[in-house]
Amino acid sequence: MEENQEILLREGVRIAEEVRERRVRTREGSFTWIGPAGYGTELIPLVVRQLGPHLYDGITGVSLFLAAAARVTGDDSFRRDALDALAPLRRKVADLVRDPERASRLRFQIGGLMGAASWIYGFLKIGEWLDDTELVADAHCATTLLTPERIAQDDLVRVQTGAAGALLVLLALHRKVPEANARGATPLDIARECGRQLLARQVAFAGFPPAWLLSPGKPPLAGFSYGAAGIAYALLRLDEASPDPKIRKAAMEGLSFVDSLYSAEHRSWRDVRPFFQARYEDPPQGTWRDWWASGKPEDLVPRKPGHEPEPAASELPVSWCHGAPGIALGRIVALHLAGRPQDRERVEAALDRTADLAERMGDSGPDDVCCGHMGRVEVLLAAAQRQRCERWERAALTLAGRIVRRARVESGYQLSAARGSGHFAPSLFQGLSGVGYGLLRLARPEALPCLLLLD
Repeated sequence: MEENQEILLREGVRIAEEVRERRVRTREGSFTWIGPAGYGTELIPLVVRQLGPHLYDGITGVSLFLAAAARVTGDDSFRRDALDALAPLRRKVADLVRDPERASRLRFQIGGLMGAASWIYGFLKIGEWLDDTELVADAHCATTLLTPERIAQDDLVRVQTGAAGALLVLLALHRKVPEANARGATPLDIARECGRQLLARQVAFAGFPPAWLLSPGKPPLAGFSYGAAGIAYALLRLDEASPDPKIRKAAMEGLSFVDSLYSAEHRSWRDVRPFFQARYEDPPQGTWRDWWASGKPEDLVPRKPGHEPEPAASELPVSWCHGAPGIALGRIVALHLAGRPQDRERVEAALDRTADLAERMGDSGPDDVCCGHMGRVEVLLAAAQRQRCERWERAALTLAGRIVRRARVESGYQLSAARGSGHFAPSLFQGLSGVGYGLLRLARPEALPCLLLLD
């Protein structure tokens, strides 16, 4: 096992070197990266552009990967590159912190993967790994951007883009710097505000237990990044840090919503989307993927009763973002918080199924963290760490080894961000940096946290 870890370490470092070599210089003299964005569809075409600021698909994520390489290898050049790449965002965030009136006029998301909280998480973790106390202080100062007014405007409350992700980031910051910011609010105070927003946005939908709409007019989903599994996990973490019966009740209702989609036969959870789609004619423009991303409910035409097709075969997704791996991860690490002994059997069954799939996968499909193989690798590793399960750890190492070997044969990794275009995709969650981070973490799991949980 140690020999395999060293092979993965070398590949993770090689990827960090490749990412560093592909950077470009901006007009202002700083470094950035160019990468693909979009779905490659008619309505949301694939475009190649300068990366934005976020953890999920932007500069914060790439900088965090380079900082992880510095932490694992001790190579000071990775440290310099990470800080250089992050410097423009640090300056912009500092300007907004100094000018709260201007900041209040800007619209931006607050999520843990995409939004202001993702910047805070990046500053915090990079600062911790590189022993940069000023960067940790910047993370704390940036919490002034998460005002009650901005949180109350959040209607995409999921982990990726909204209050649930912000809540997890704030709890991570609270463990490091629990003091009040310039507005007099502590990270835990702001996390409670995010919790109140999650309570305000919880609704009953079509007879299911209360959960959270994907966006206005769209049904709730079960998965971790976009749905109730991640939101319930965040609420359980908040209740752990600041007990509140209302928060706990909402978390348990969210778990009940996810439970309602469980299939014992498949050791997995069903995806709501195919069942929802079967009730309507195809969108008048674009694909269903386009509609879930940016369509409106009023665009859809209901099918006549009795004419609904069978749901698509993809109703049991196996990715971290939407499928059983992410749901099982959130459950397994919070078993002690939920206090539901009945959860263990089905969650362990889902992780065993993920391990079964991992031992067969690797010859096809995307390799990235969000939608691909490295997300399953990370789920198995994180679960194995917490439950001391050698089988899950072996499955993670096996799958990682297979995708590394395939990448060597095919001269590159398959990345969701590139959509099969061949474009260089440096981002963290759908690109090459996430593959590299996952390999570094497999090699040195004690040195790096699980990004999928925003630890």
